[in-house]
Amino acid sequence: MDNSYLNIGKEEQHKLLQTIKQNIGMTWTQISEFLEVNRSTVLFYNSGTIKIPQNNLLKLIQKANITVNLNKLKFVTLKFRTHEVSLPAMSEQLAEFLGIVYGDGCLTTENYGIIISEGIVSDKIYIESHVKQLMKNLFQAEPWFRYQRNVVHCNLSSKKAHQYLAFEFSIPVGYKKGRMHIPKQVYEQAEYKKAFLRGLFDTDGGFHRHHTHSAQIEITSHDPVFLKEVWNMFLDLGFNAKIGKEQIWILDRNEIDKFFQKIKPNNPKHLYKYQVYKETGIVPRHKDIHYAEINFEKYLQEPGIGPGLRPWQGRFMPLEHTCISQKATIAKTAI
Repeated sequence: MDNSYLNIGKEEQHKLLQTIKQNIGMTWTQISEFLEVNRSTVLFYNSGTIKIPQNNLLKLIQKANITVNLNKLKFVTLKFRTHEVSLPAMSEQLAEFLGIVYGDGCLTTENYGIIISEGIVSDKIYIESHVKQLMKNLFQAEPWFRYQRNVVHCNLSSKKAHQYLAFEFSIPVGYKKGRMHIPKQVYEQAEYKKAFLRGLFDTDGGFHRHHTHSAQIEITSHDPVFLKEVWNMFLDLGFNAKIGKEQIWILDRNEIDKFFQKIKPNNPKHLYKYQVYKETGIVPRHKDIHYAEINFEKYLQEPGIGPGLRPWQGRFMPLEHTCISQKATIAKTAI
């Protein structure tokens, strides 16, 4: 992969990208599809937050049919940290990680990056604790973090791991929409299906208030084929799930309880909201939760994930587990 990047100031890169966009006649989403990268990556190119790779710049210049004197532009070859890894066999942990990648992860088109990105407020402890440890256990390598204003990225750079996920499990490299299918290995066991849905829900799902005294589980995807595959997996596991254009819902109270008992989410944000719902009959709204004032540590086990060591597989314990003896603090909610 080419490690040559445009090396000019942020403002100069922004002006160049704006000129290209005006001449190319495409939206940022269309440009991201053309380059086969995430839309957020293209927006970072535009703002100058990250340097644009030379090969992507040349593609855009050619597509826009404009003349740019490349001799006046500076490029730099960047060296990226890489990890020595081990490749994991198929397991519940790997199935969960695959769900996480299909939710809020990606395989980058440059530098063999495997990146999981989550909100820095509500999902920070989930990605810094659970996702980090899961990647470390699977690949025997320590991922590193990059922080932005609203997002935290968990990164692993490895050609060996990148190609393993892309070729063995058919995970799309770069832009995912319209190219996603549940890996065939996930269908081998019911526990793999549950684990995959766990990772997907923890990243691309939500537990929300439906009406004042009712709740809904929701998984969102803009890929209709993939969404239907997920819906069929829910049906295979015996759930009464509904599907719409871009969402899957579970609304029945008993089905919601069954979901938390069988799928066993690991994101403490979901566990906290579910516990409040079970105690009060009302799901706290995201805007009413003061995440900084909630002690999510009570949802954590000892560090590490030990498959087969205990009935609950993961860092975060189910709400009925005896290790959670105190009620979660409901901090200044307006319910």
